[in-house]
Amino acid sequence: MKERIPSVLYFCYKNRLLVFIITLAVIAAMAVNLTKLVVDNSFDVWFVDDDPALASYQTFREIFGSDEVVVTTITDSSSVFTCERMERIASLVKRIRSIDGVTRAMSIHDMHVPFLDSTGLSIVDVGTLVCLKKHSADRNKLLMKVKKESRFVSDDEKTVAIFTWLDTLKENDARRGKIINTIDSCTARAVDVSGRNINHGGFGVVFNALNDATIHEGFCFIILSYAVIVIFLLLVTRSLLWSGIALLSVTGANITMFGIMSICNRPVTMVSMALPPLLIVLGVANIIHISGYLHHAAAPGGRDVKRTIAALSVIIVPCIFNALTTAGGFLSLGTARMAVTRDYGIFAATGVIAALAFSTAGTIVFLKKIPSHATGNKKLHNCITKIVTTAMLWSSKYKKTVCIIFLILMAASLIAASHLVVDTYSIDFLPGTHRVAEDSRLIEKKIGNYLPLEFLISLHDGVSYKSEEVFDVLNVVHERCKGIEHIDGMVSIADYQRQVAELAAMAAFAGDSNGKMSYYSDSLEKSDLLCNFVSKDKKTLRFTAWVSMASAKELAAIADSVLAVARPILAPYAEIQPSGYLPLYGRMIENVMTDQIHSFSLALAVIVILIGIVLRTPKMVLMALPSNLFPVAILFGFMGCRGIRLDIATVTIAAAVLGIIVDDTVHILYTLQQQLREDIPFESAVKNVAQKTGVAVVSTSIILMAGFIVISFSGMKSIAYTGILTAIAVFTALIADILLLPGVAAIVCADKKKKNLN
Repeated sequence: MKERIPSVLYFCYKNRLLVFIITLAVIAAMAVNLTKLVVDNSFDVWFVDDDPALASYQTFREIFGSDEVVVTTITDSSSVFTCERMERIASLVKRIRSIDGVTRAMSIHDMHVPFLDSTGLSIVDVGTLVCLKKHSADRNKLLMKVKKESRFVSDDEKTVAIFTWLDTLKENDARRGKIINTIDSCTARAVDVSGRNINHGGFGVVFNALNDATIHEGFCFIILSYAVIVIFLLLVTRSLLWSGIALLSVTGANITMFGIMSICNRPVTMVSMALPPLLIVLGVANIIHISGYLHHAAAPGGRDVKRTIAALSVIIVPCIFNALTTAGGFLSLGTARMAVTRDYGIFAATGVIAALAFSTAGTIVFLKKIPSHATGNKKLHNCITKIVTTAMLWSSKYKKTVCIIFLILMAASLIAASHLVVDTYSIDFLPGTHRVAEDSRLIEKKIGNYLPLEFLISLHDGVSYKSEEVFDVLNVVHERCKGIEHIDGMVSIADYQRQVAELAAMAAFAGDSNGKMSYYSDSLEKSDLLCNFVSKDKKTLRFTAWVSMASAKELAAIADSVLAVARPILAPYAEIQPSGYLPLYGRMIENVMTDQIHSFSLALAVIVILIGIVLRTPKMVLMALPSNLFPVAILFGFMGCRGIRLDIATVTIAAAVLGIIVDDTVHILYTLQQQLREDIPFESAVKNVAQKTGVAVVSTSIILMAGFIVISFSGMKSIAYTGILTAIAVFTALIADILLLPGVAAIVCADKKKKNLN
């Protein structure tokens, strides 16, 4: 392959105009598809196709419709229980129900209650009850009972909540933001309060906020990354040409990646939005290595094209290998169970390959323009070379001490990593001061927990939902579940049965045990309360527990607690299983852990195989492993110490980092192997390696760290964590390559310091 590379490069150089045209054509073709890209952080992108919880979720939606609820609270200075506010609330709910994509909306106004006065027993909605001209003690007592038992009104009566359920249509995922914005605008027009007194909550609201933040934060930090890269490229290369080639290469790579993503109908998520800055720094690393080697080889294109191509053919081998190992690390994520993780890996690998292709094409196209003199700061170059040379020689001399020190550090990191928490909390990806995060806290404070944790109760054959036994056991479940942390009330068909029982008592007291009772019972049979909690075939019941906004692990624990309480009680009459979206969300932690272990193991295997193929010796593979596993151990140790969760955003870190940090290791080992094959003594070979690769390794590491540190300032934690964690991994990898790698190499090559390493 090595023999064919110069001829291929020379052919491309002779046809550089064609290469330039083809490159621009590819980028233009991909750019056309960018307008079709969509941002989607909604429920479906986190699903696992074969997850049993997904089947239950789909069954739930088929029977009872969507469980996606948007909760809107409105706070005013006057009491909710005034005729004027009730009329405004009724008008607003009517408008919300008319919004395309909304299936139903409910407020305190819509609650129906039995009311007994001097005229007899009647069934009225709360709005009518509030607006009665003649007030009575029974009427006021009933309103207090309604306030206590519903979650539509705050304790101080100044805040009212409206619950809006969205449709199950697939199109609603794309329209969710528009629907929520329409609800907000309708609310703002309908009520006479300031915007800060209107709050919206729910998982749909959170995902909509993540979509907006993904676009805003992603765009801002792409621009910042570009700015940082320009500055550092100019500092390192002192060449506008190399800086221009690098920027054009990474821009083309990003356009290509997103273009392919659009062609494949895959959305941009808060996870994949971290990819553009990643490709920027990786693409620039190619240019740093290529430009550094060409200038070190004194092969300027304007002087001797063939000599420059020969030099380019030497450096392009490790560059190709680095791209393959990095892509291999990312592609390992393509086997993940979650689609969002698979997309991140597959399209990152695509971008990495594209970045190398465009870097090589740019170098060939502008080969004749390469400066004939070495660029960069000579004093800085010499200083870096001296530091790297000293460090590598010291490491090879005190090899055992160095290896013991690094072994202790790795052991300490693994102990810290044992404290790593596997969990995910979507709202926590937003800054704590974000409007949606603040709204969620305010809603819980004013009206209590508002997220519906759904369960399906499947009745045994011959059991009727109307039976006294079912009524009794459901009431017991209600009572027992009140003691579970994070649960603030339940609702089921038991509430309907309880109302019928109360009505029977009131009808008997009023001397009308037939007419009104029959009327009320029949109207409830046709009401939303019944159809929303009993399936059409009357064999499946819906049980809803109102829970707080919580992490996936906490939601899974809540669901397990409910099952532990309910299953023994319901066993003689029915089976209960978690359903709806929240239990599915709760299972993410299992998928996250599975994806992390599987993808990292596969990435390690792929990289080891590729190192073996290119370097062709088991000893070289053995040398590479410690300096690449050490940064990963430090990474997990840092996450454990800092309380950074292993979640849907950070699950990609280990495999991706492994693919990134192996690049410099390969450059060092590749050069070391070439030196040893020429029978150069080991110490001299190490010195030559430091002089040839030291500046490039340090420069690329600094640029990578600078680029990722910029990303770490993002308000979106999914993007910020990618930045800070990768920067830490790159820094520790640099230390490992300069200090640990020479020590390991000295031990492995102890008996062959003056022989070929073959």
